[in-house]
Amino acid sequence: MKISKKLKSFNWRFSYMSDESINKKCDELMEHAKYDEVIEFCDNILKKDQNSIDAKINKGYALAFLEKFESAIECYDQILKRDLNNSNALHAKCLALNRLGKYESAIECSNDILRLDKTNTYALNNKGFALGRMGKYDEALECCDEALQVKSDDQEILKLRNWLKQESESVKQS
Repeated sequence: MKISKKLKSFNWRFSYMSDESINKKCDELMEHAKYDEVIEFCDNILKKDQNSIDAKINKGYALAFLEKFESAIECYDQILKRDLNNSNALHAKCLALNRLGKYESAIECSNDILRLDKTNTYALNNKGFALGRMGKYDEALECCDEALQVKSDDQEILKLRNWLKQESESVKQS
């Protein structure tokens, strides 16, 4: 894949880049759906600094957008080996696990986030989704209710709650 001129001009500065500038560049590329360029950009940073959390997380995000969830999880796991409590990596890993249909693992990951912050609505939403996909509607609805106590107008949680209620009713009727 060809690299844009703007990205090439950025290459010489990799060793001097702050986390903020890495994130800004990756956000700019992702905004234009240039996920392969994000991966290449992050790989170049990781050649100079293999411990760059921002390069690893952004590479994982780009891989997830390309639906390469297993590879994305590898990026998140590299971060979690160094920092078990990195909530961004935990959350992104949870999303990828849900997309792969690995619901039990997604629940474990959500629980890890909830141990850090029991009111994390993203983790409650992801856990509720995974429980719902496993047919555990009552537990899933409890997660939604907990999340709505924190953020009562969250549209994603409200949509999930409605879907869970419909699925639960459908199972009860059959």
